[in-house]
Parts: sequence; structure tokens; C-alpha cells
Amino acid sequence: SQLLINASRGGIIDENSLLHNRDAPALLIDTWEHEPNISIPLAKKCFIATPHSAGYTKQAKHNATVAIF
Repeated sequence: SQLLINASRGGIIDENSLLHNRDAPALLIDTWEHEPNISIPLAKKCFIATPHSAGYTKQAKHNATVAIF
């Protein structure tokens, strides 16, 4: 069996291809092509689907602001 893990960047994998591929491997996706608007149908096909929300948290925005200044 196969497992495809995408925890790098959205758009690295062809989500549309995975969505329509009957022989797609088990999917573990943490980054999505059109974040924060993820593909719900693809998420439903995943073994594990998580939101890649590190940049959206209050703490992350604070840390980025501190880094800029």
C-alpha cells in the first residue's frame, strides 16, 4: 500500500488529480492549494486531513510583527 503525505506547501501536489483518481494512495494532507478554502471533497478522501493554520493564529501574527520590527 502507499501513503502520500503533503506537509510542505499547497499546490505541490495536484489536488484535482488526487480527487478524481480511483487508485490514489492513502492521503495525509496538512497543506492545501487554496488555503484557507480547502477542497472538502478531497479532505473527505483523506486518511488524515488537518488545517495548516500556523500562520493564521494570533500568536503567529504577533511573532511575525515582532520579527518585522
